[in-house]
Amino acid sequence: MTEQNNQNQNQDGQQQNQSQGQNQNQDLNNQGQGDGQGQGQEAKFTQEDLNKFAAKIRAEEKAKADKLQADLKRQQELAAMQETDRLKAEKEDAENKLKEMQEKIAYNDARNQAISGLAEAKLDGRLIDVLMSDKSNEDKIKMLADIQKEVIDKAIKEAMPSHNPKDQGQHFDDKDLRHAFGLQ
Repeated sequence: MTEQNNQNQNQDGQQQNQSQGQNQNQDLNNQGQGDGQGQGQEAKFTQEDLNKFAAKIRAEEKAKADKLQADLKRQQELAAMQETDRLKAEKEDAENKLKEMQEKIAYNDARNQAISGLAEAKLDGRLIDVLMSDKSNEDKIKMLADIQKEVIDKAIKEAMPSHNPKDQGQHFDDKDLRHAFGLQ
């Protein structure tokens, strides 16, 4: 659509230039002939002078038209270039978004597989943070040591009976004792 508008503008410009050249030729002829009302002066320009002047006008108008045509062509090239650059940028953006999404999907798949593996091995679920971490190995080792310490402390507390005298005898309720002695 823009190309058609530019061509129409170029044609309009050429028509205006031609009509200006014709008006200048008429003015020149009128000056040579006088106004016909008085003094009866004869033409001071020869046909050769008129031809030179007309050739000069045509050359100037042709130069203007050529310049307009060149400008129009350059604008069309720039518009096409800008459109191409815009499309390239949009394509790159779309490719980058696709790549990011694929990376997120791959990360989530790997994380889900690691969670399943930890659950099957009956390992602490916090180990997923160690497995999937981008941290340095030193930080990962520290995380593993903290988790291991907590798991061991918890297991020891659950396995060892309380030695607190206040807690003695409170591990069993009445139902357990009655059942143990056969008393219901």
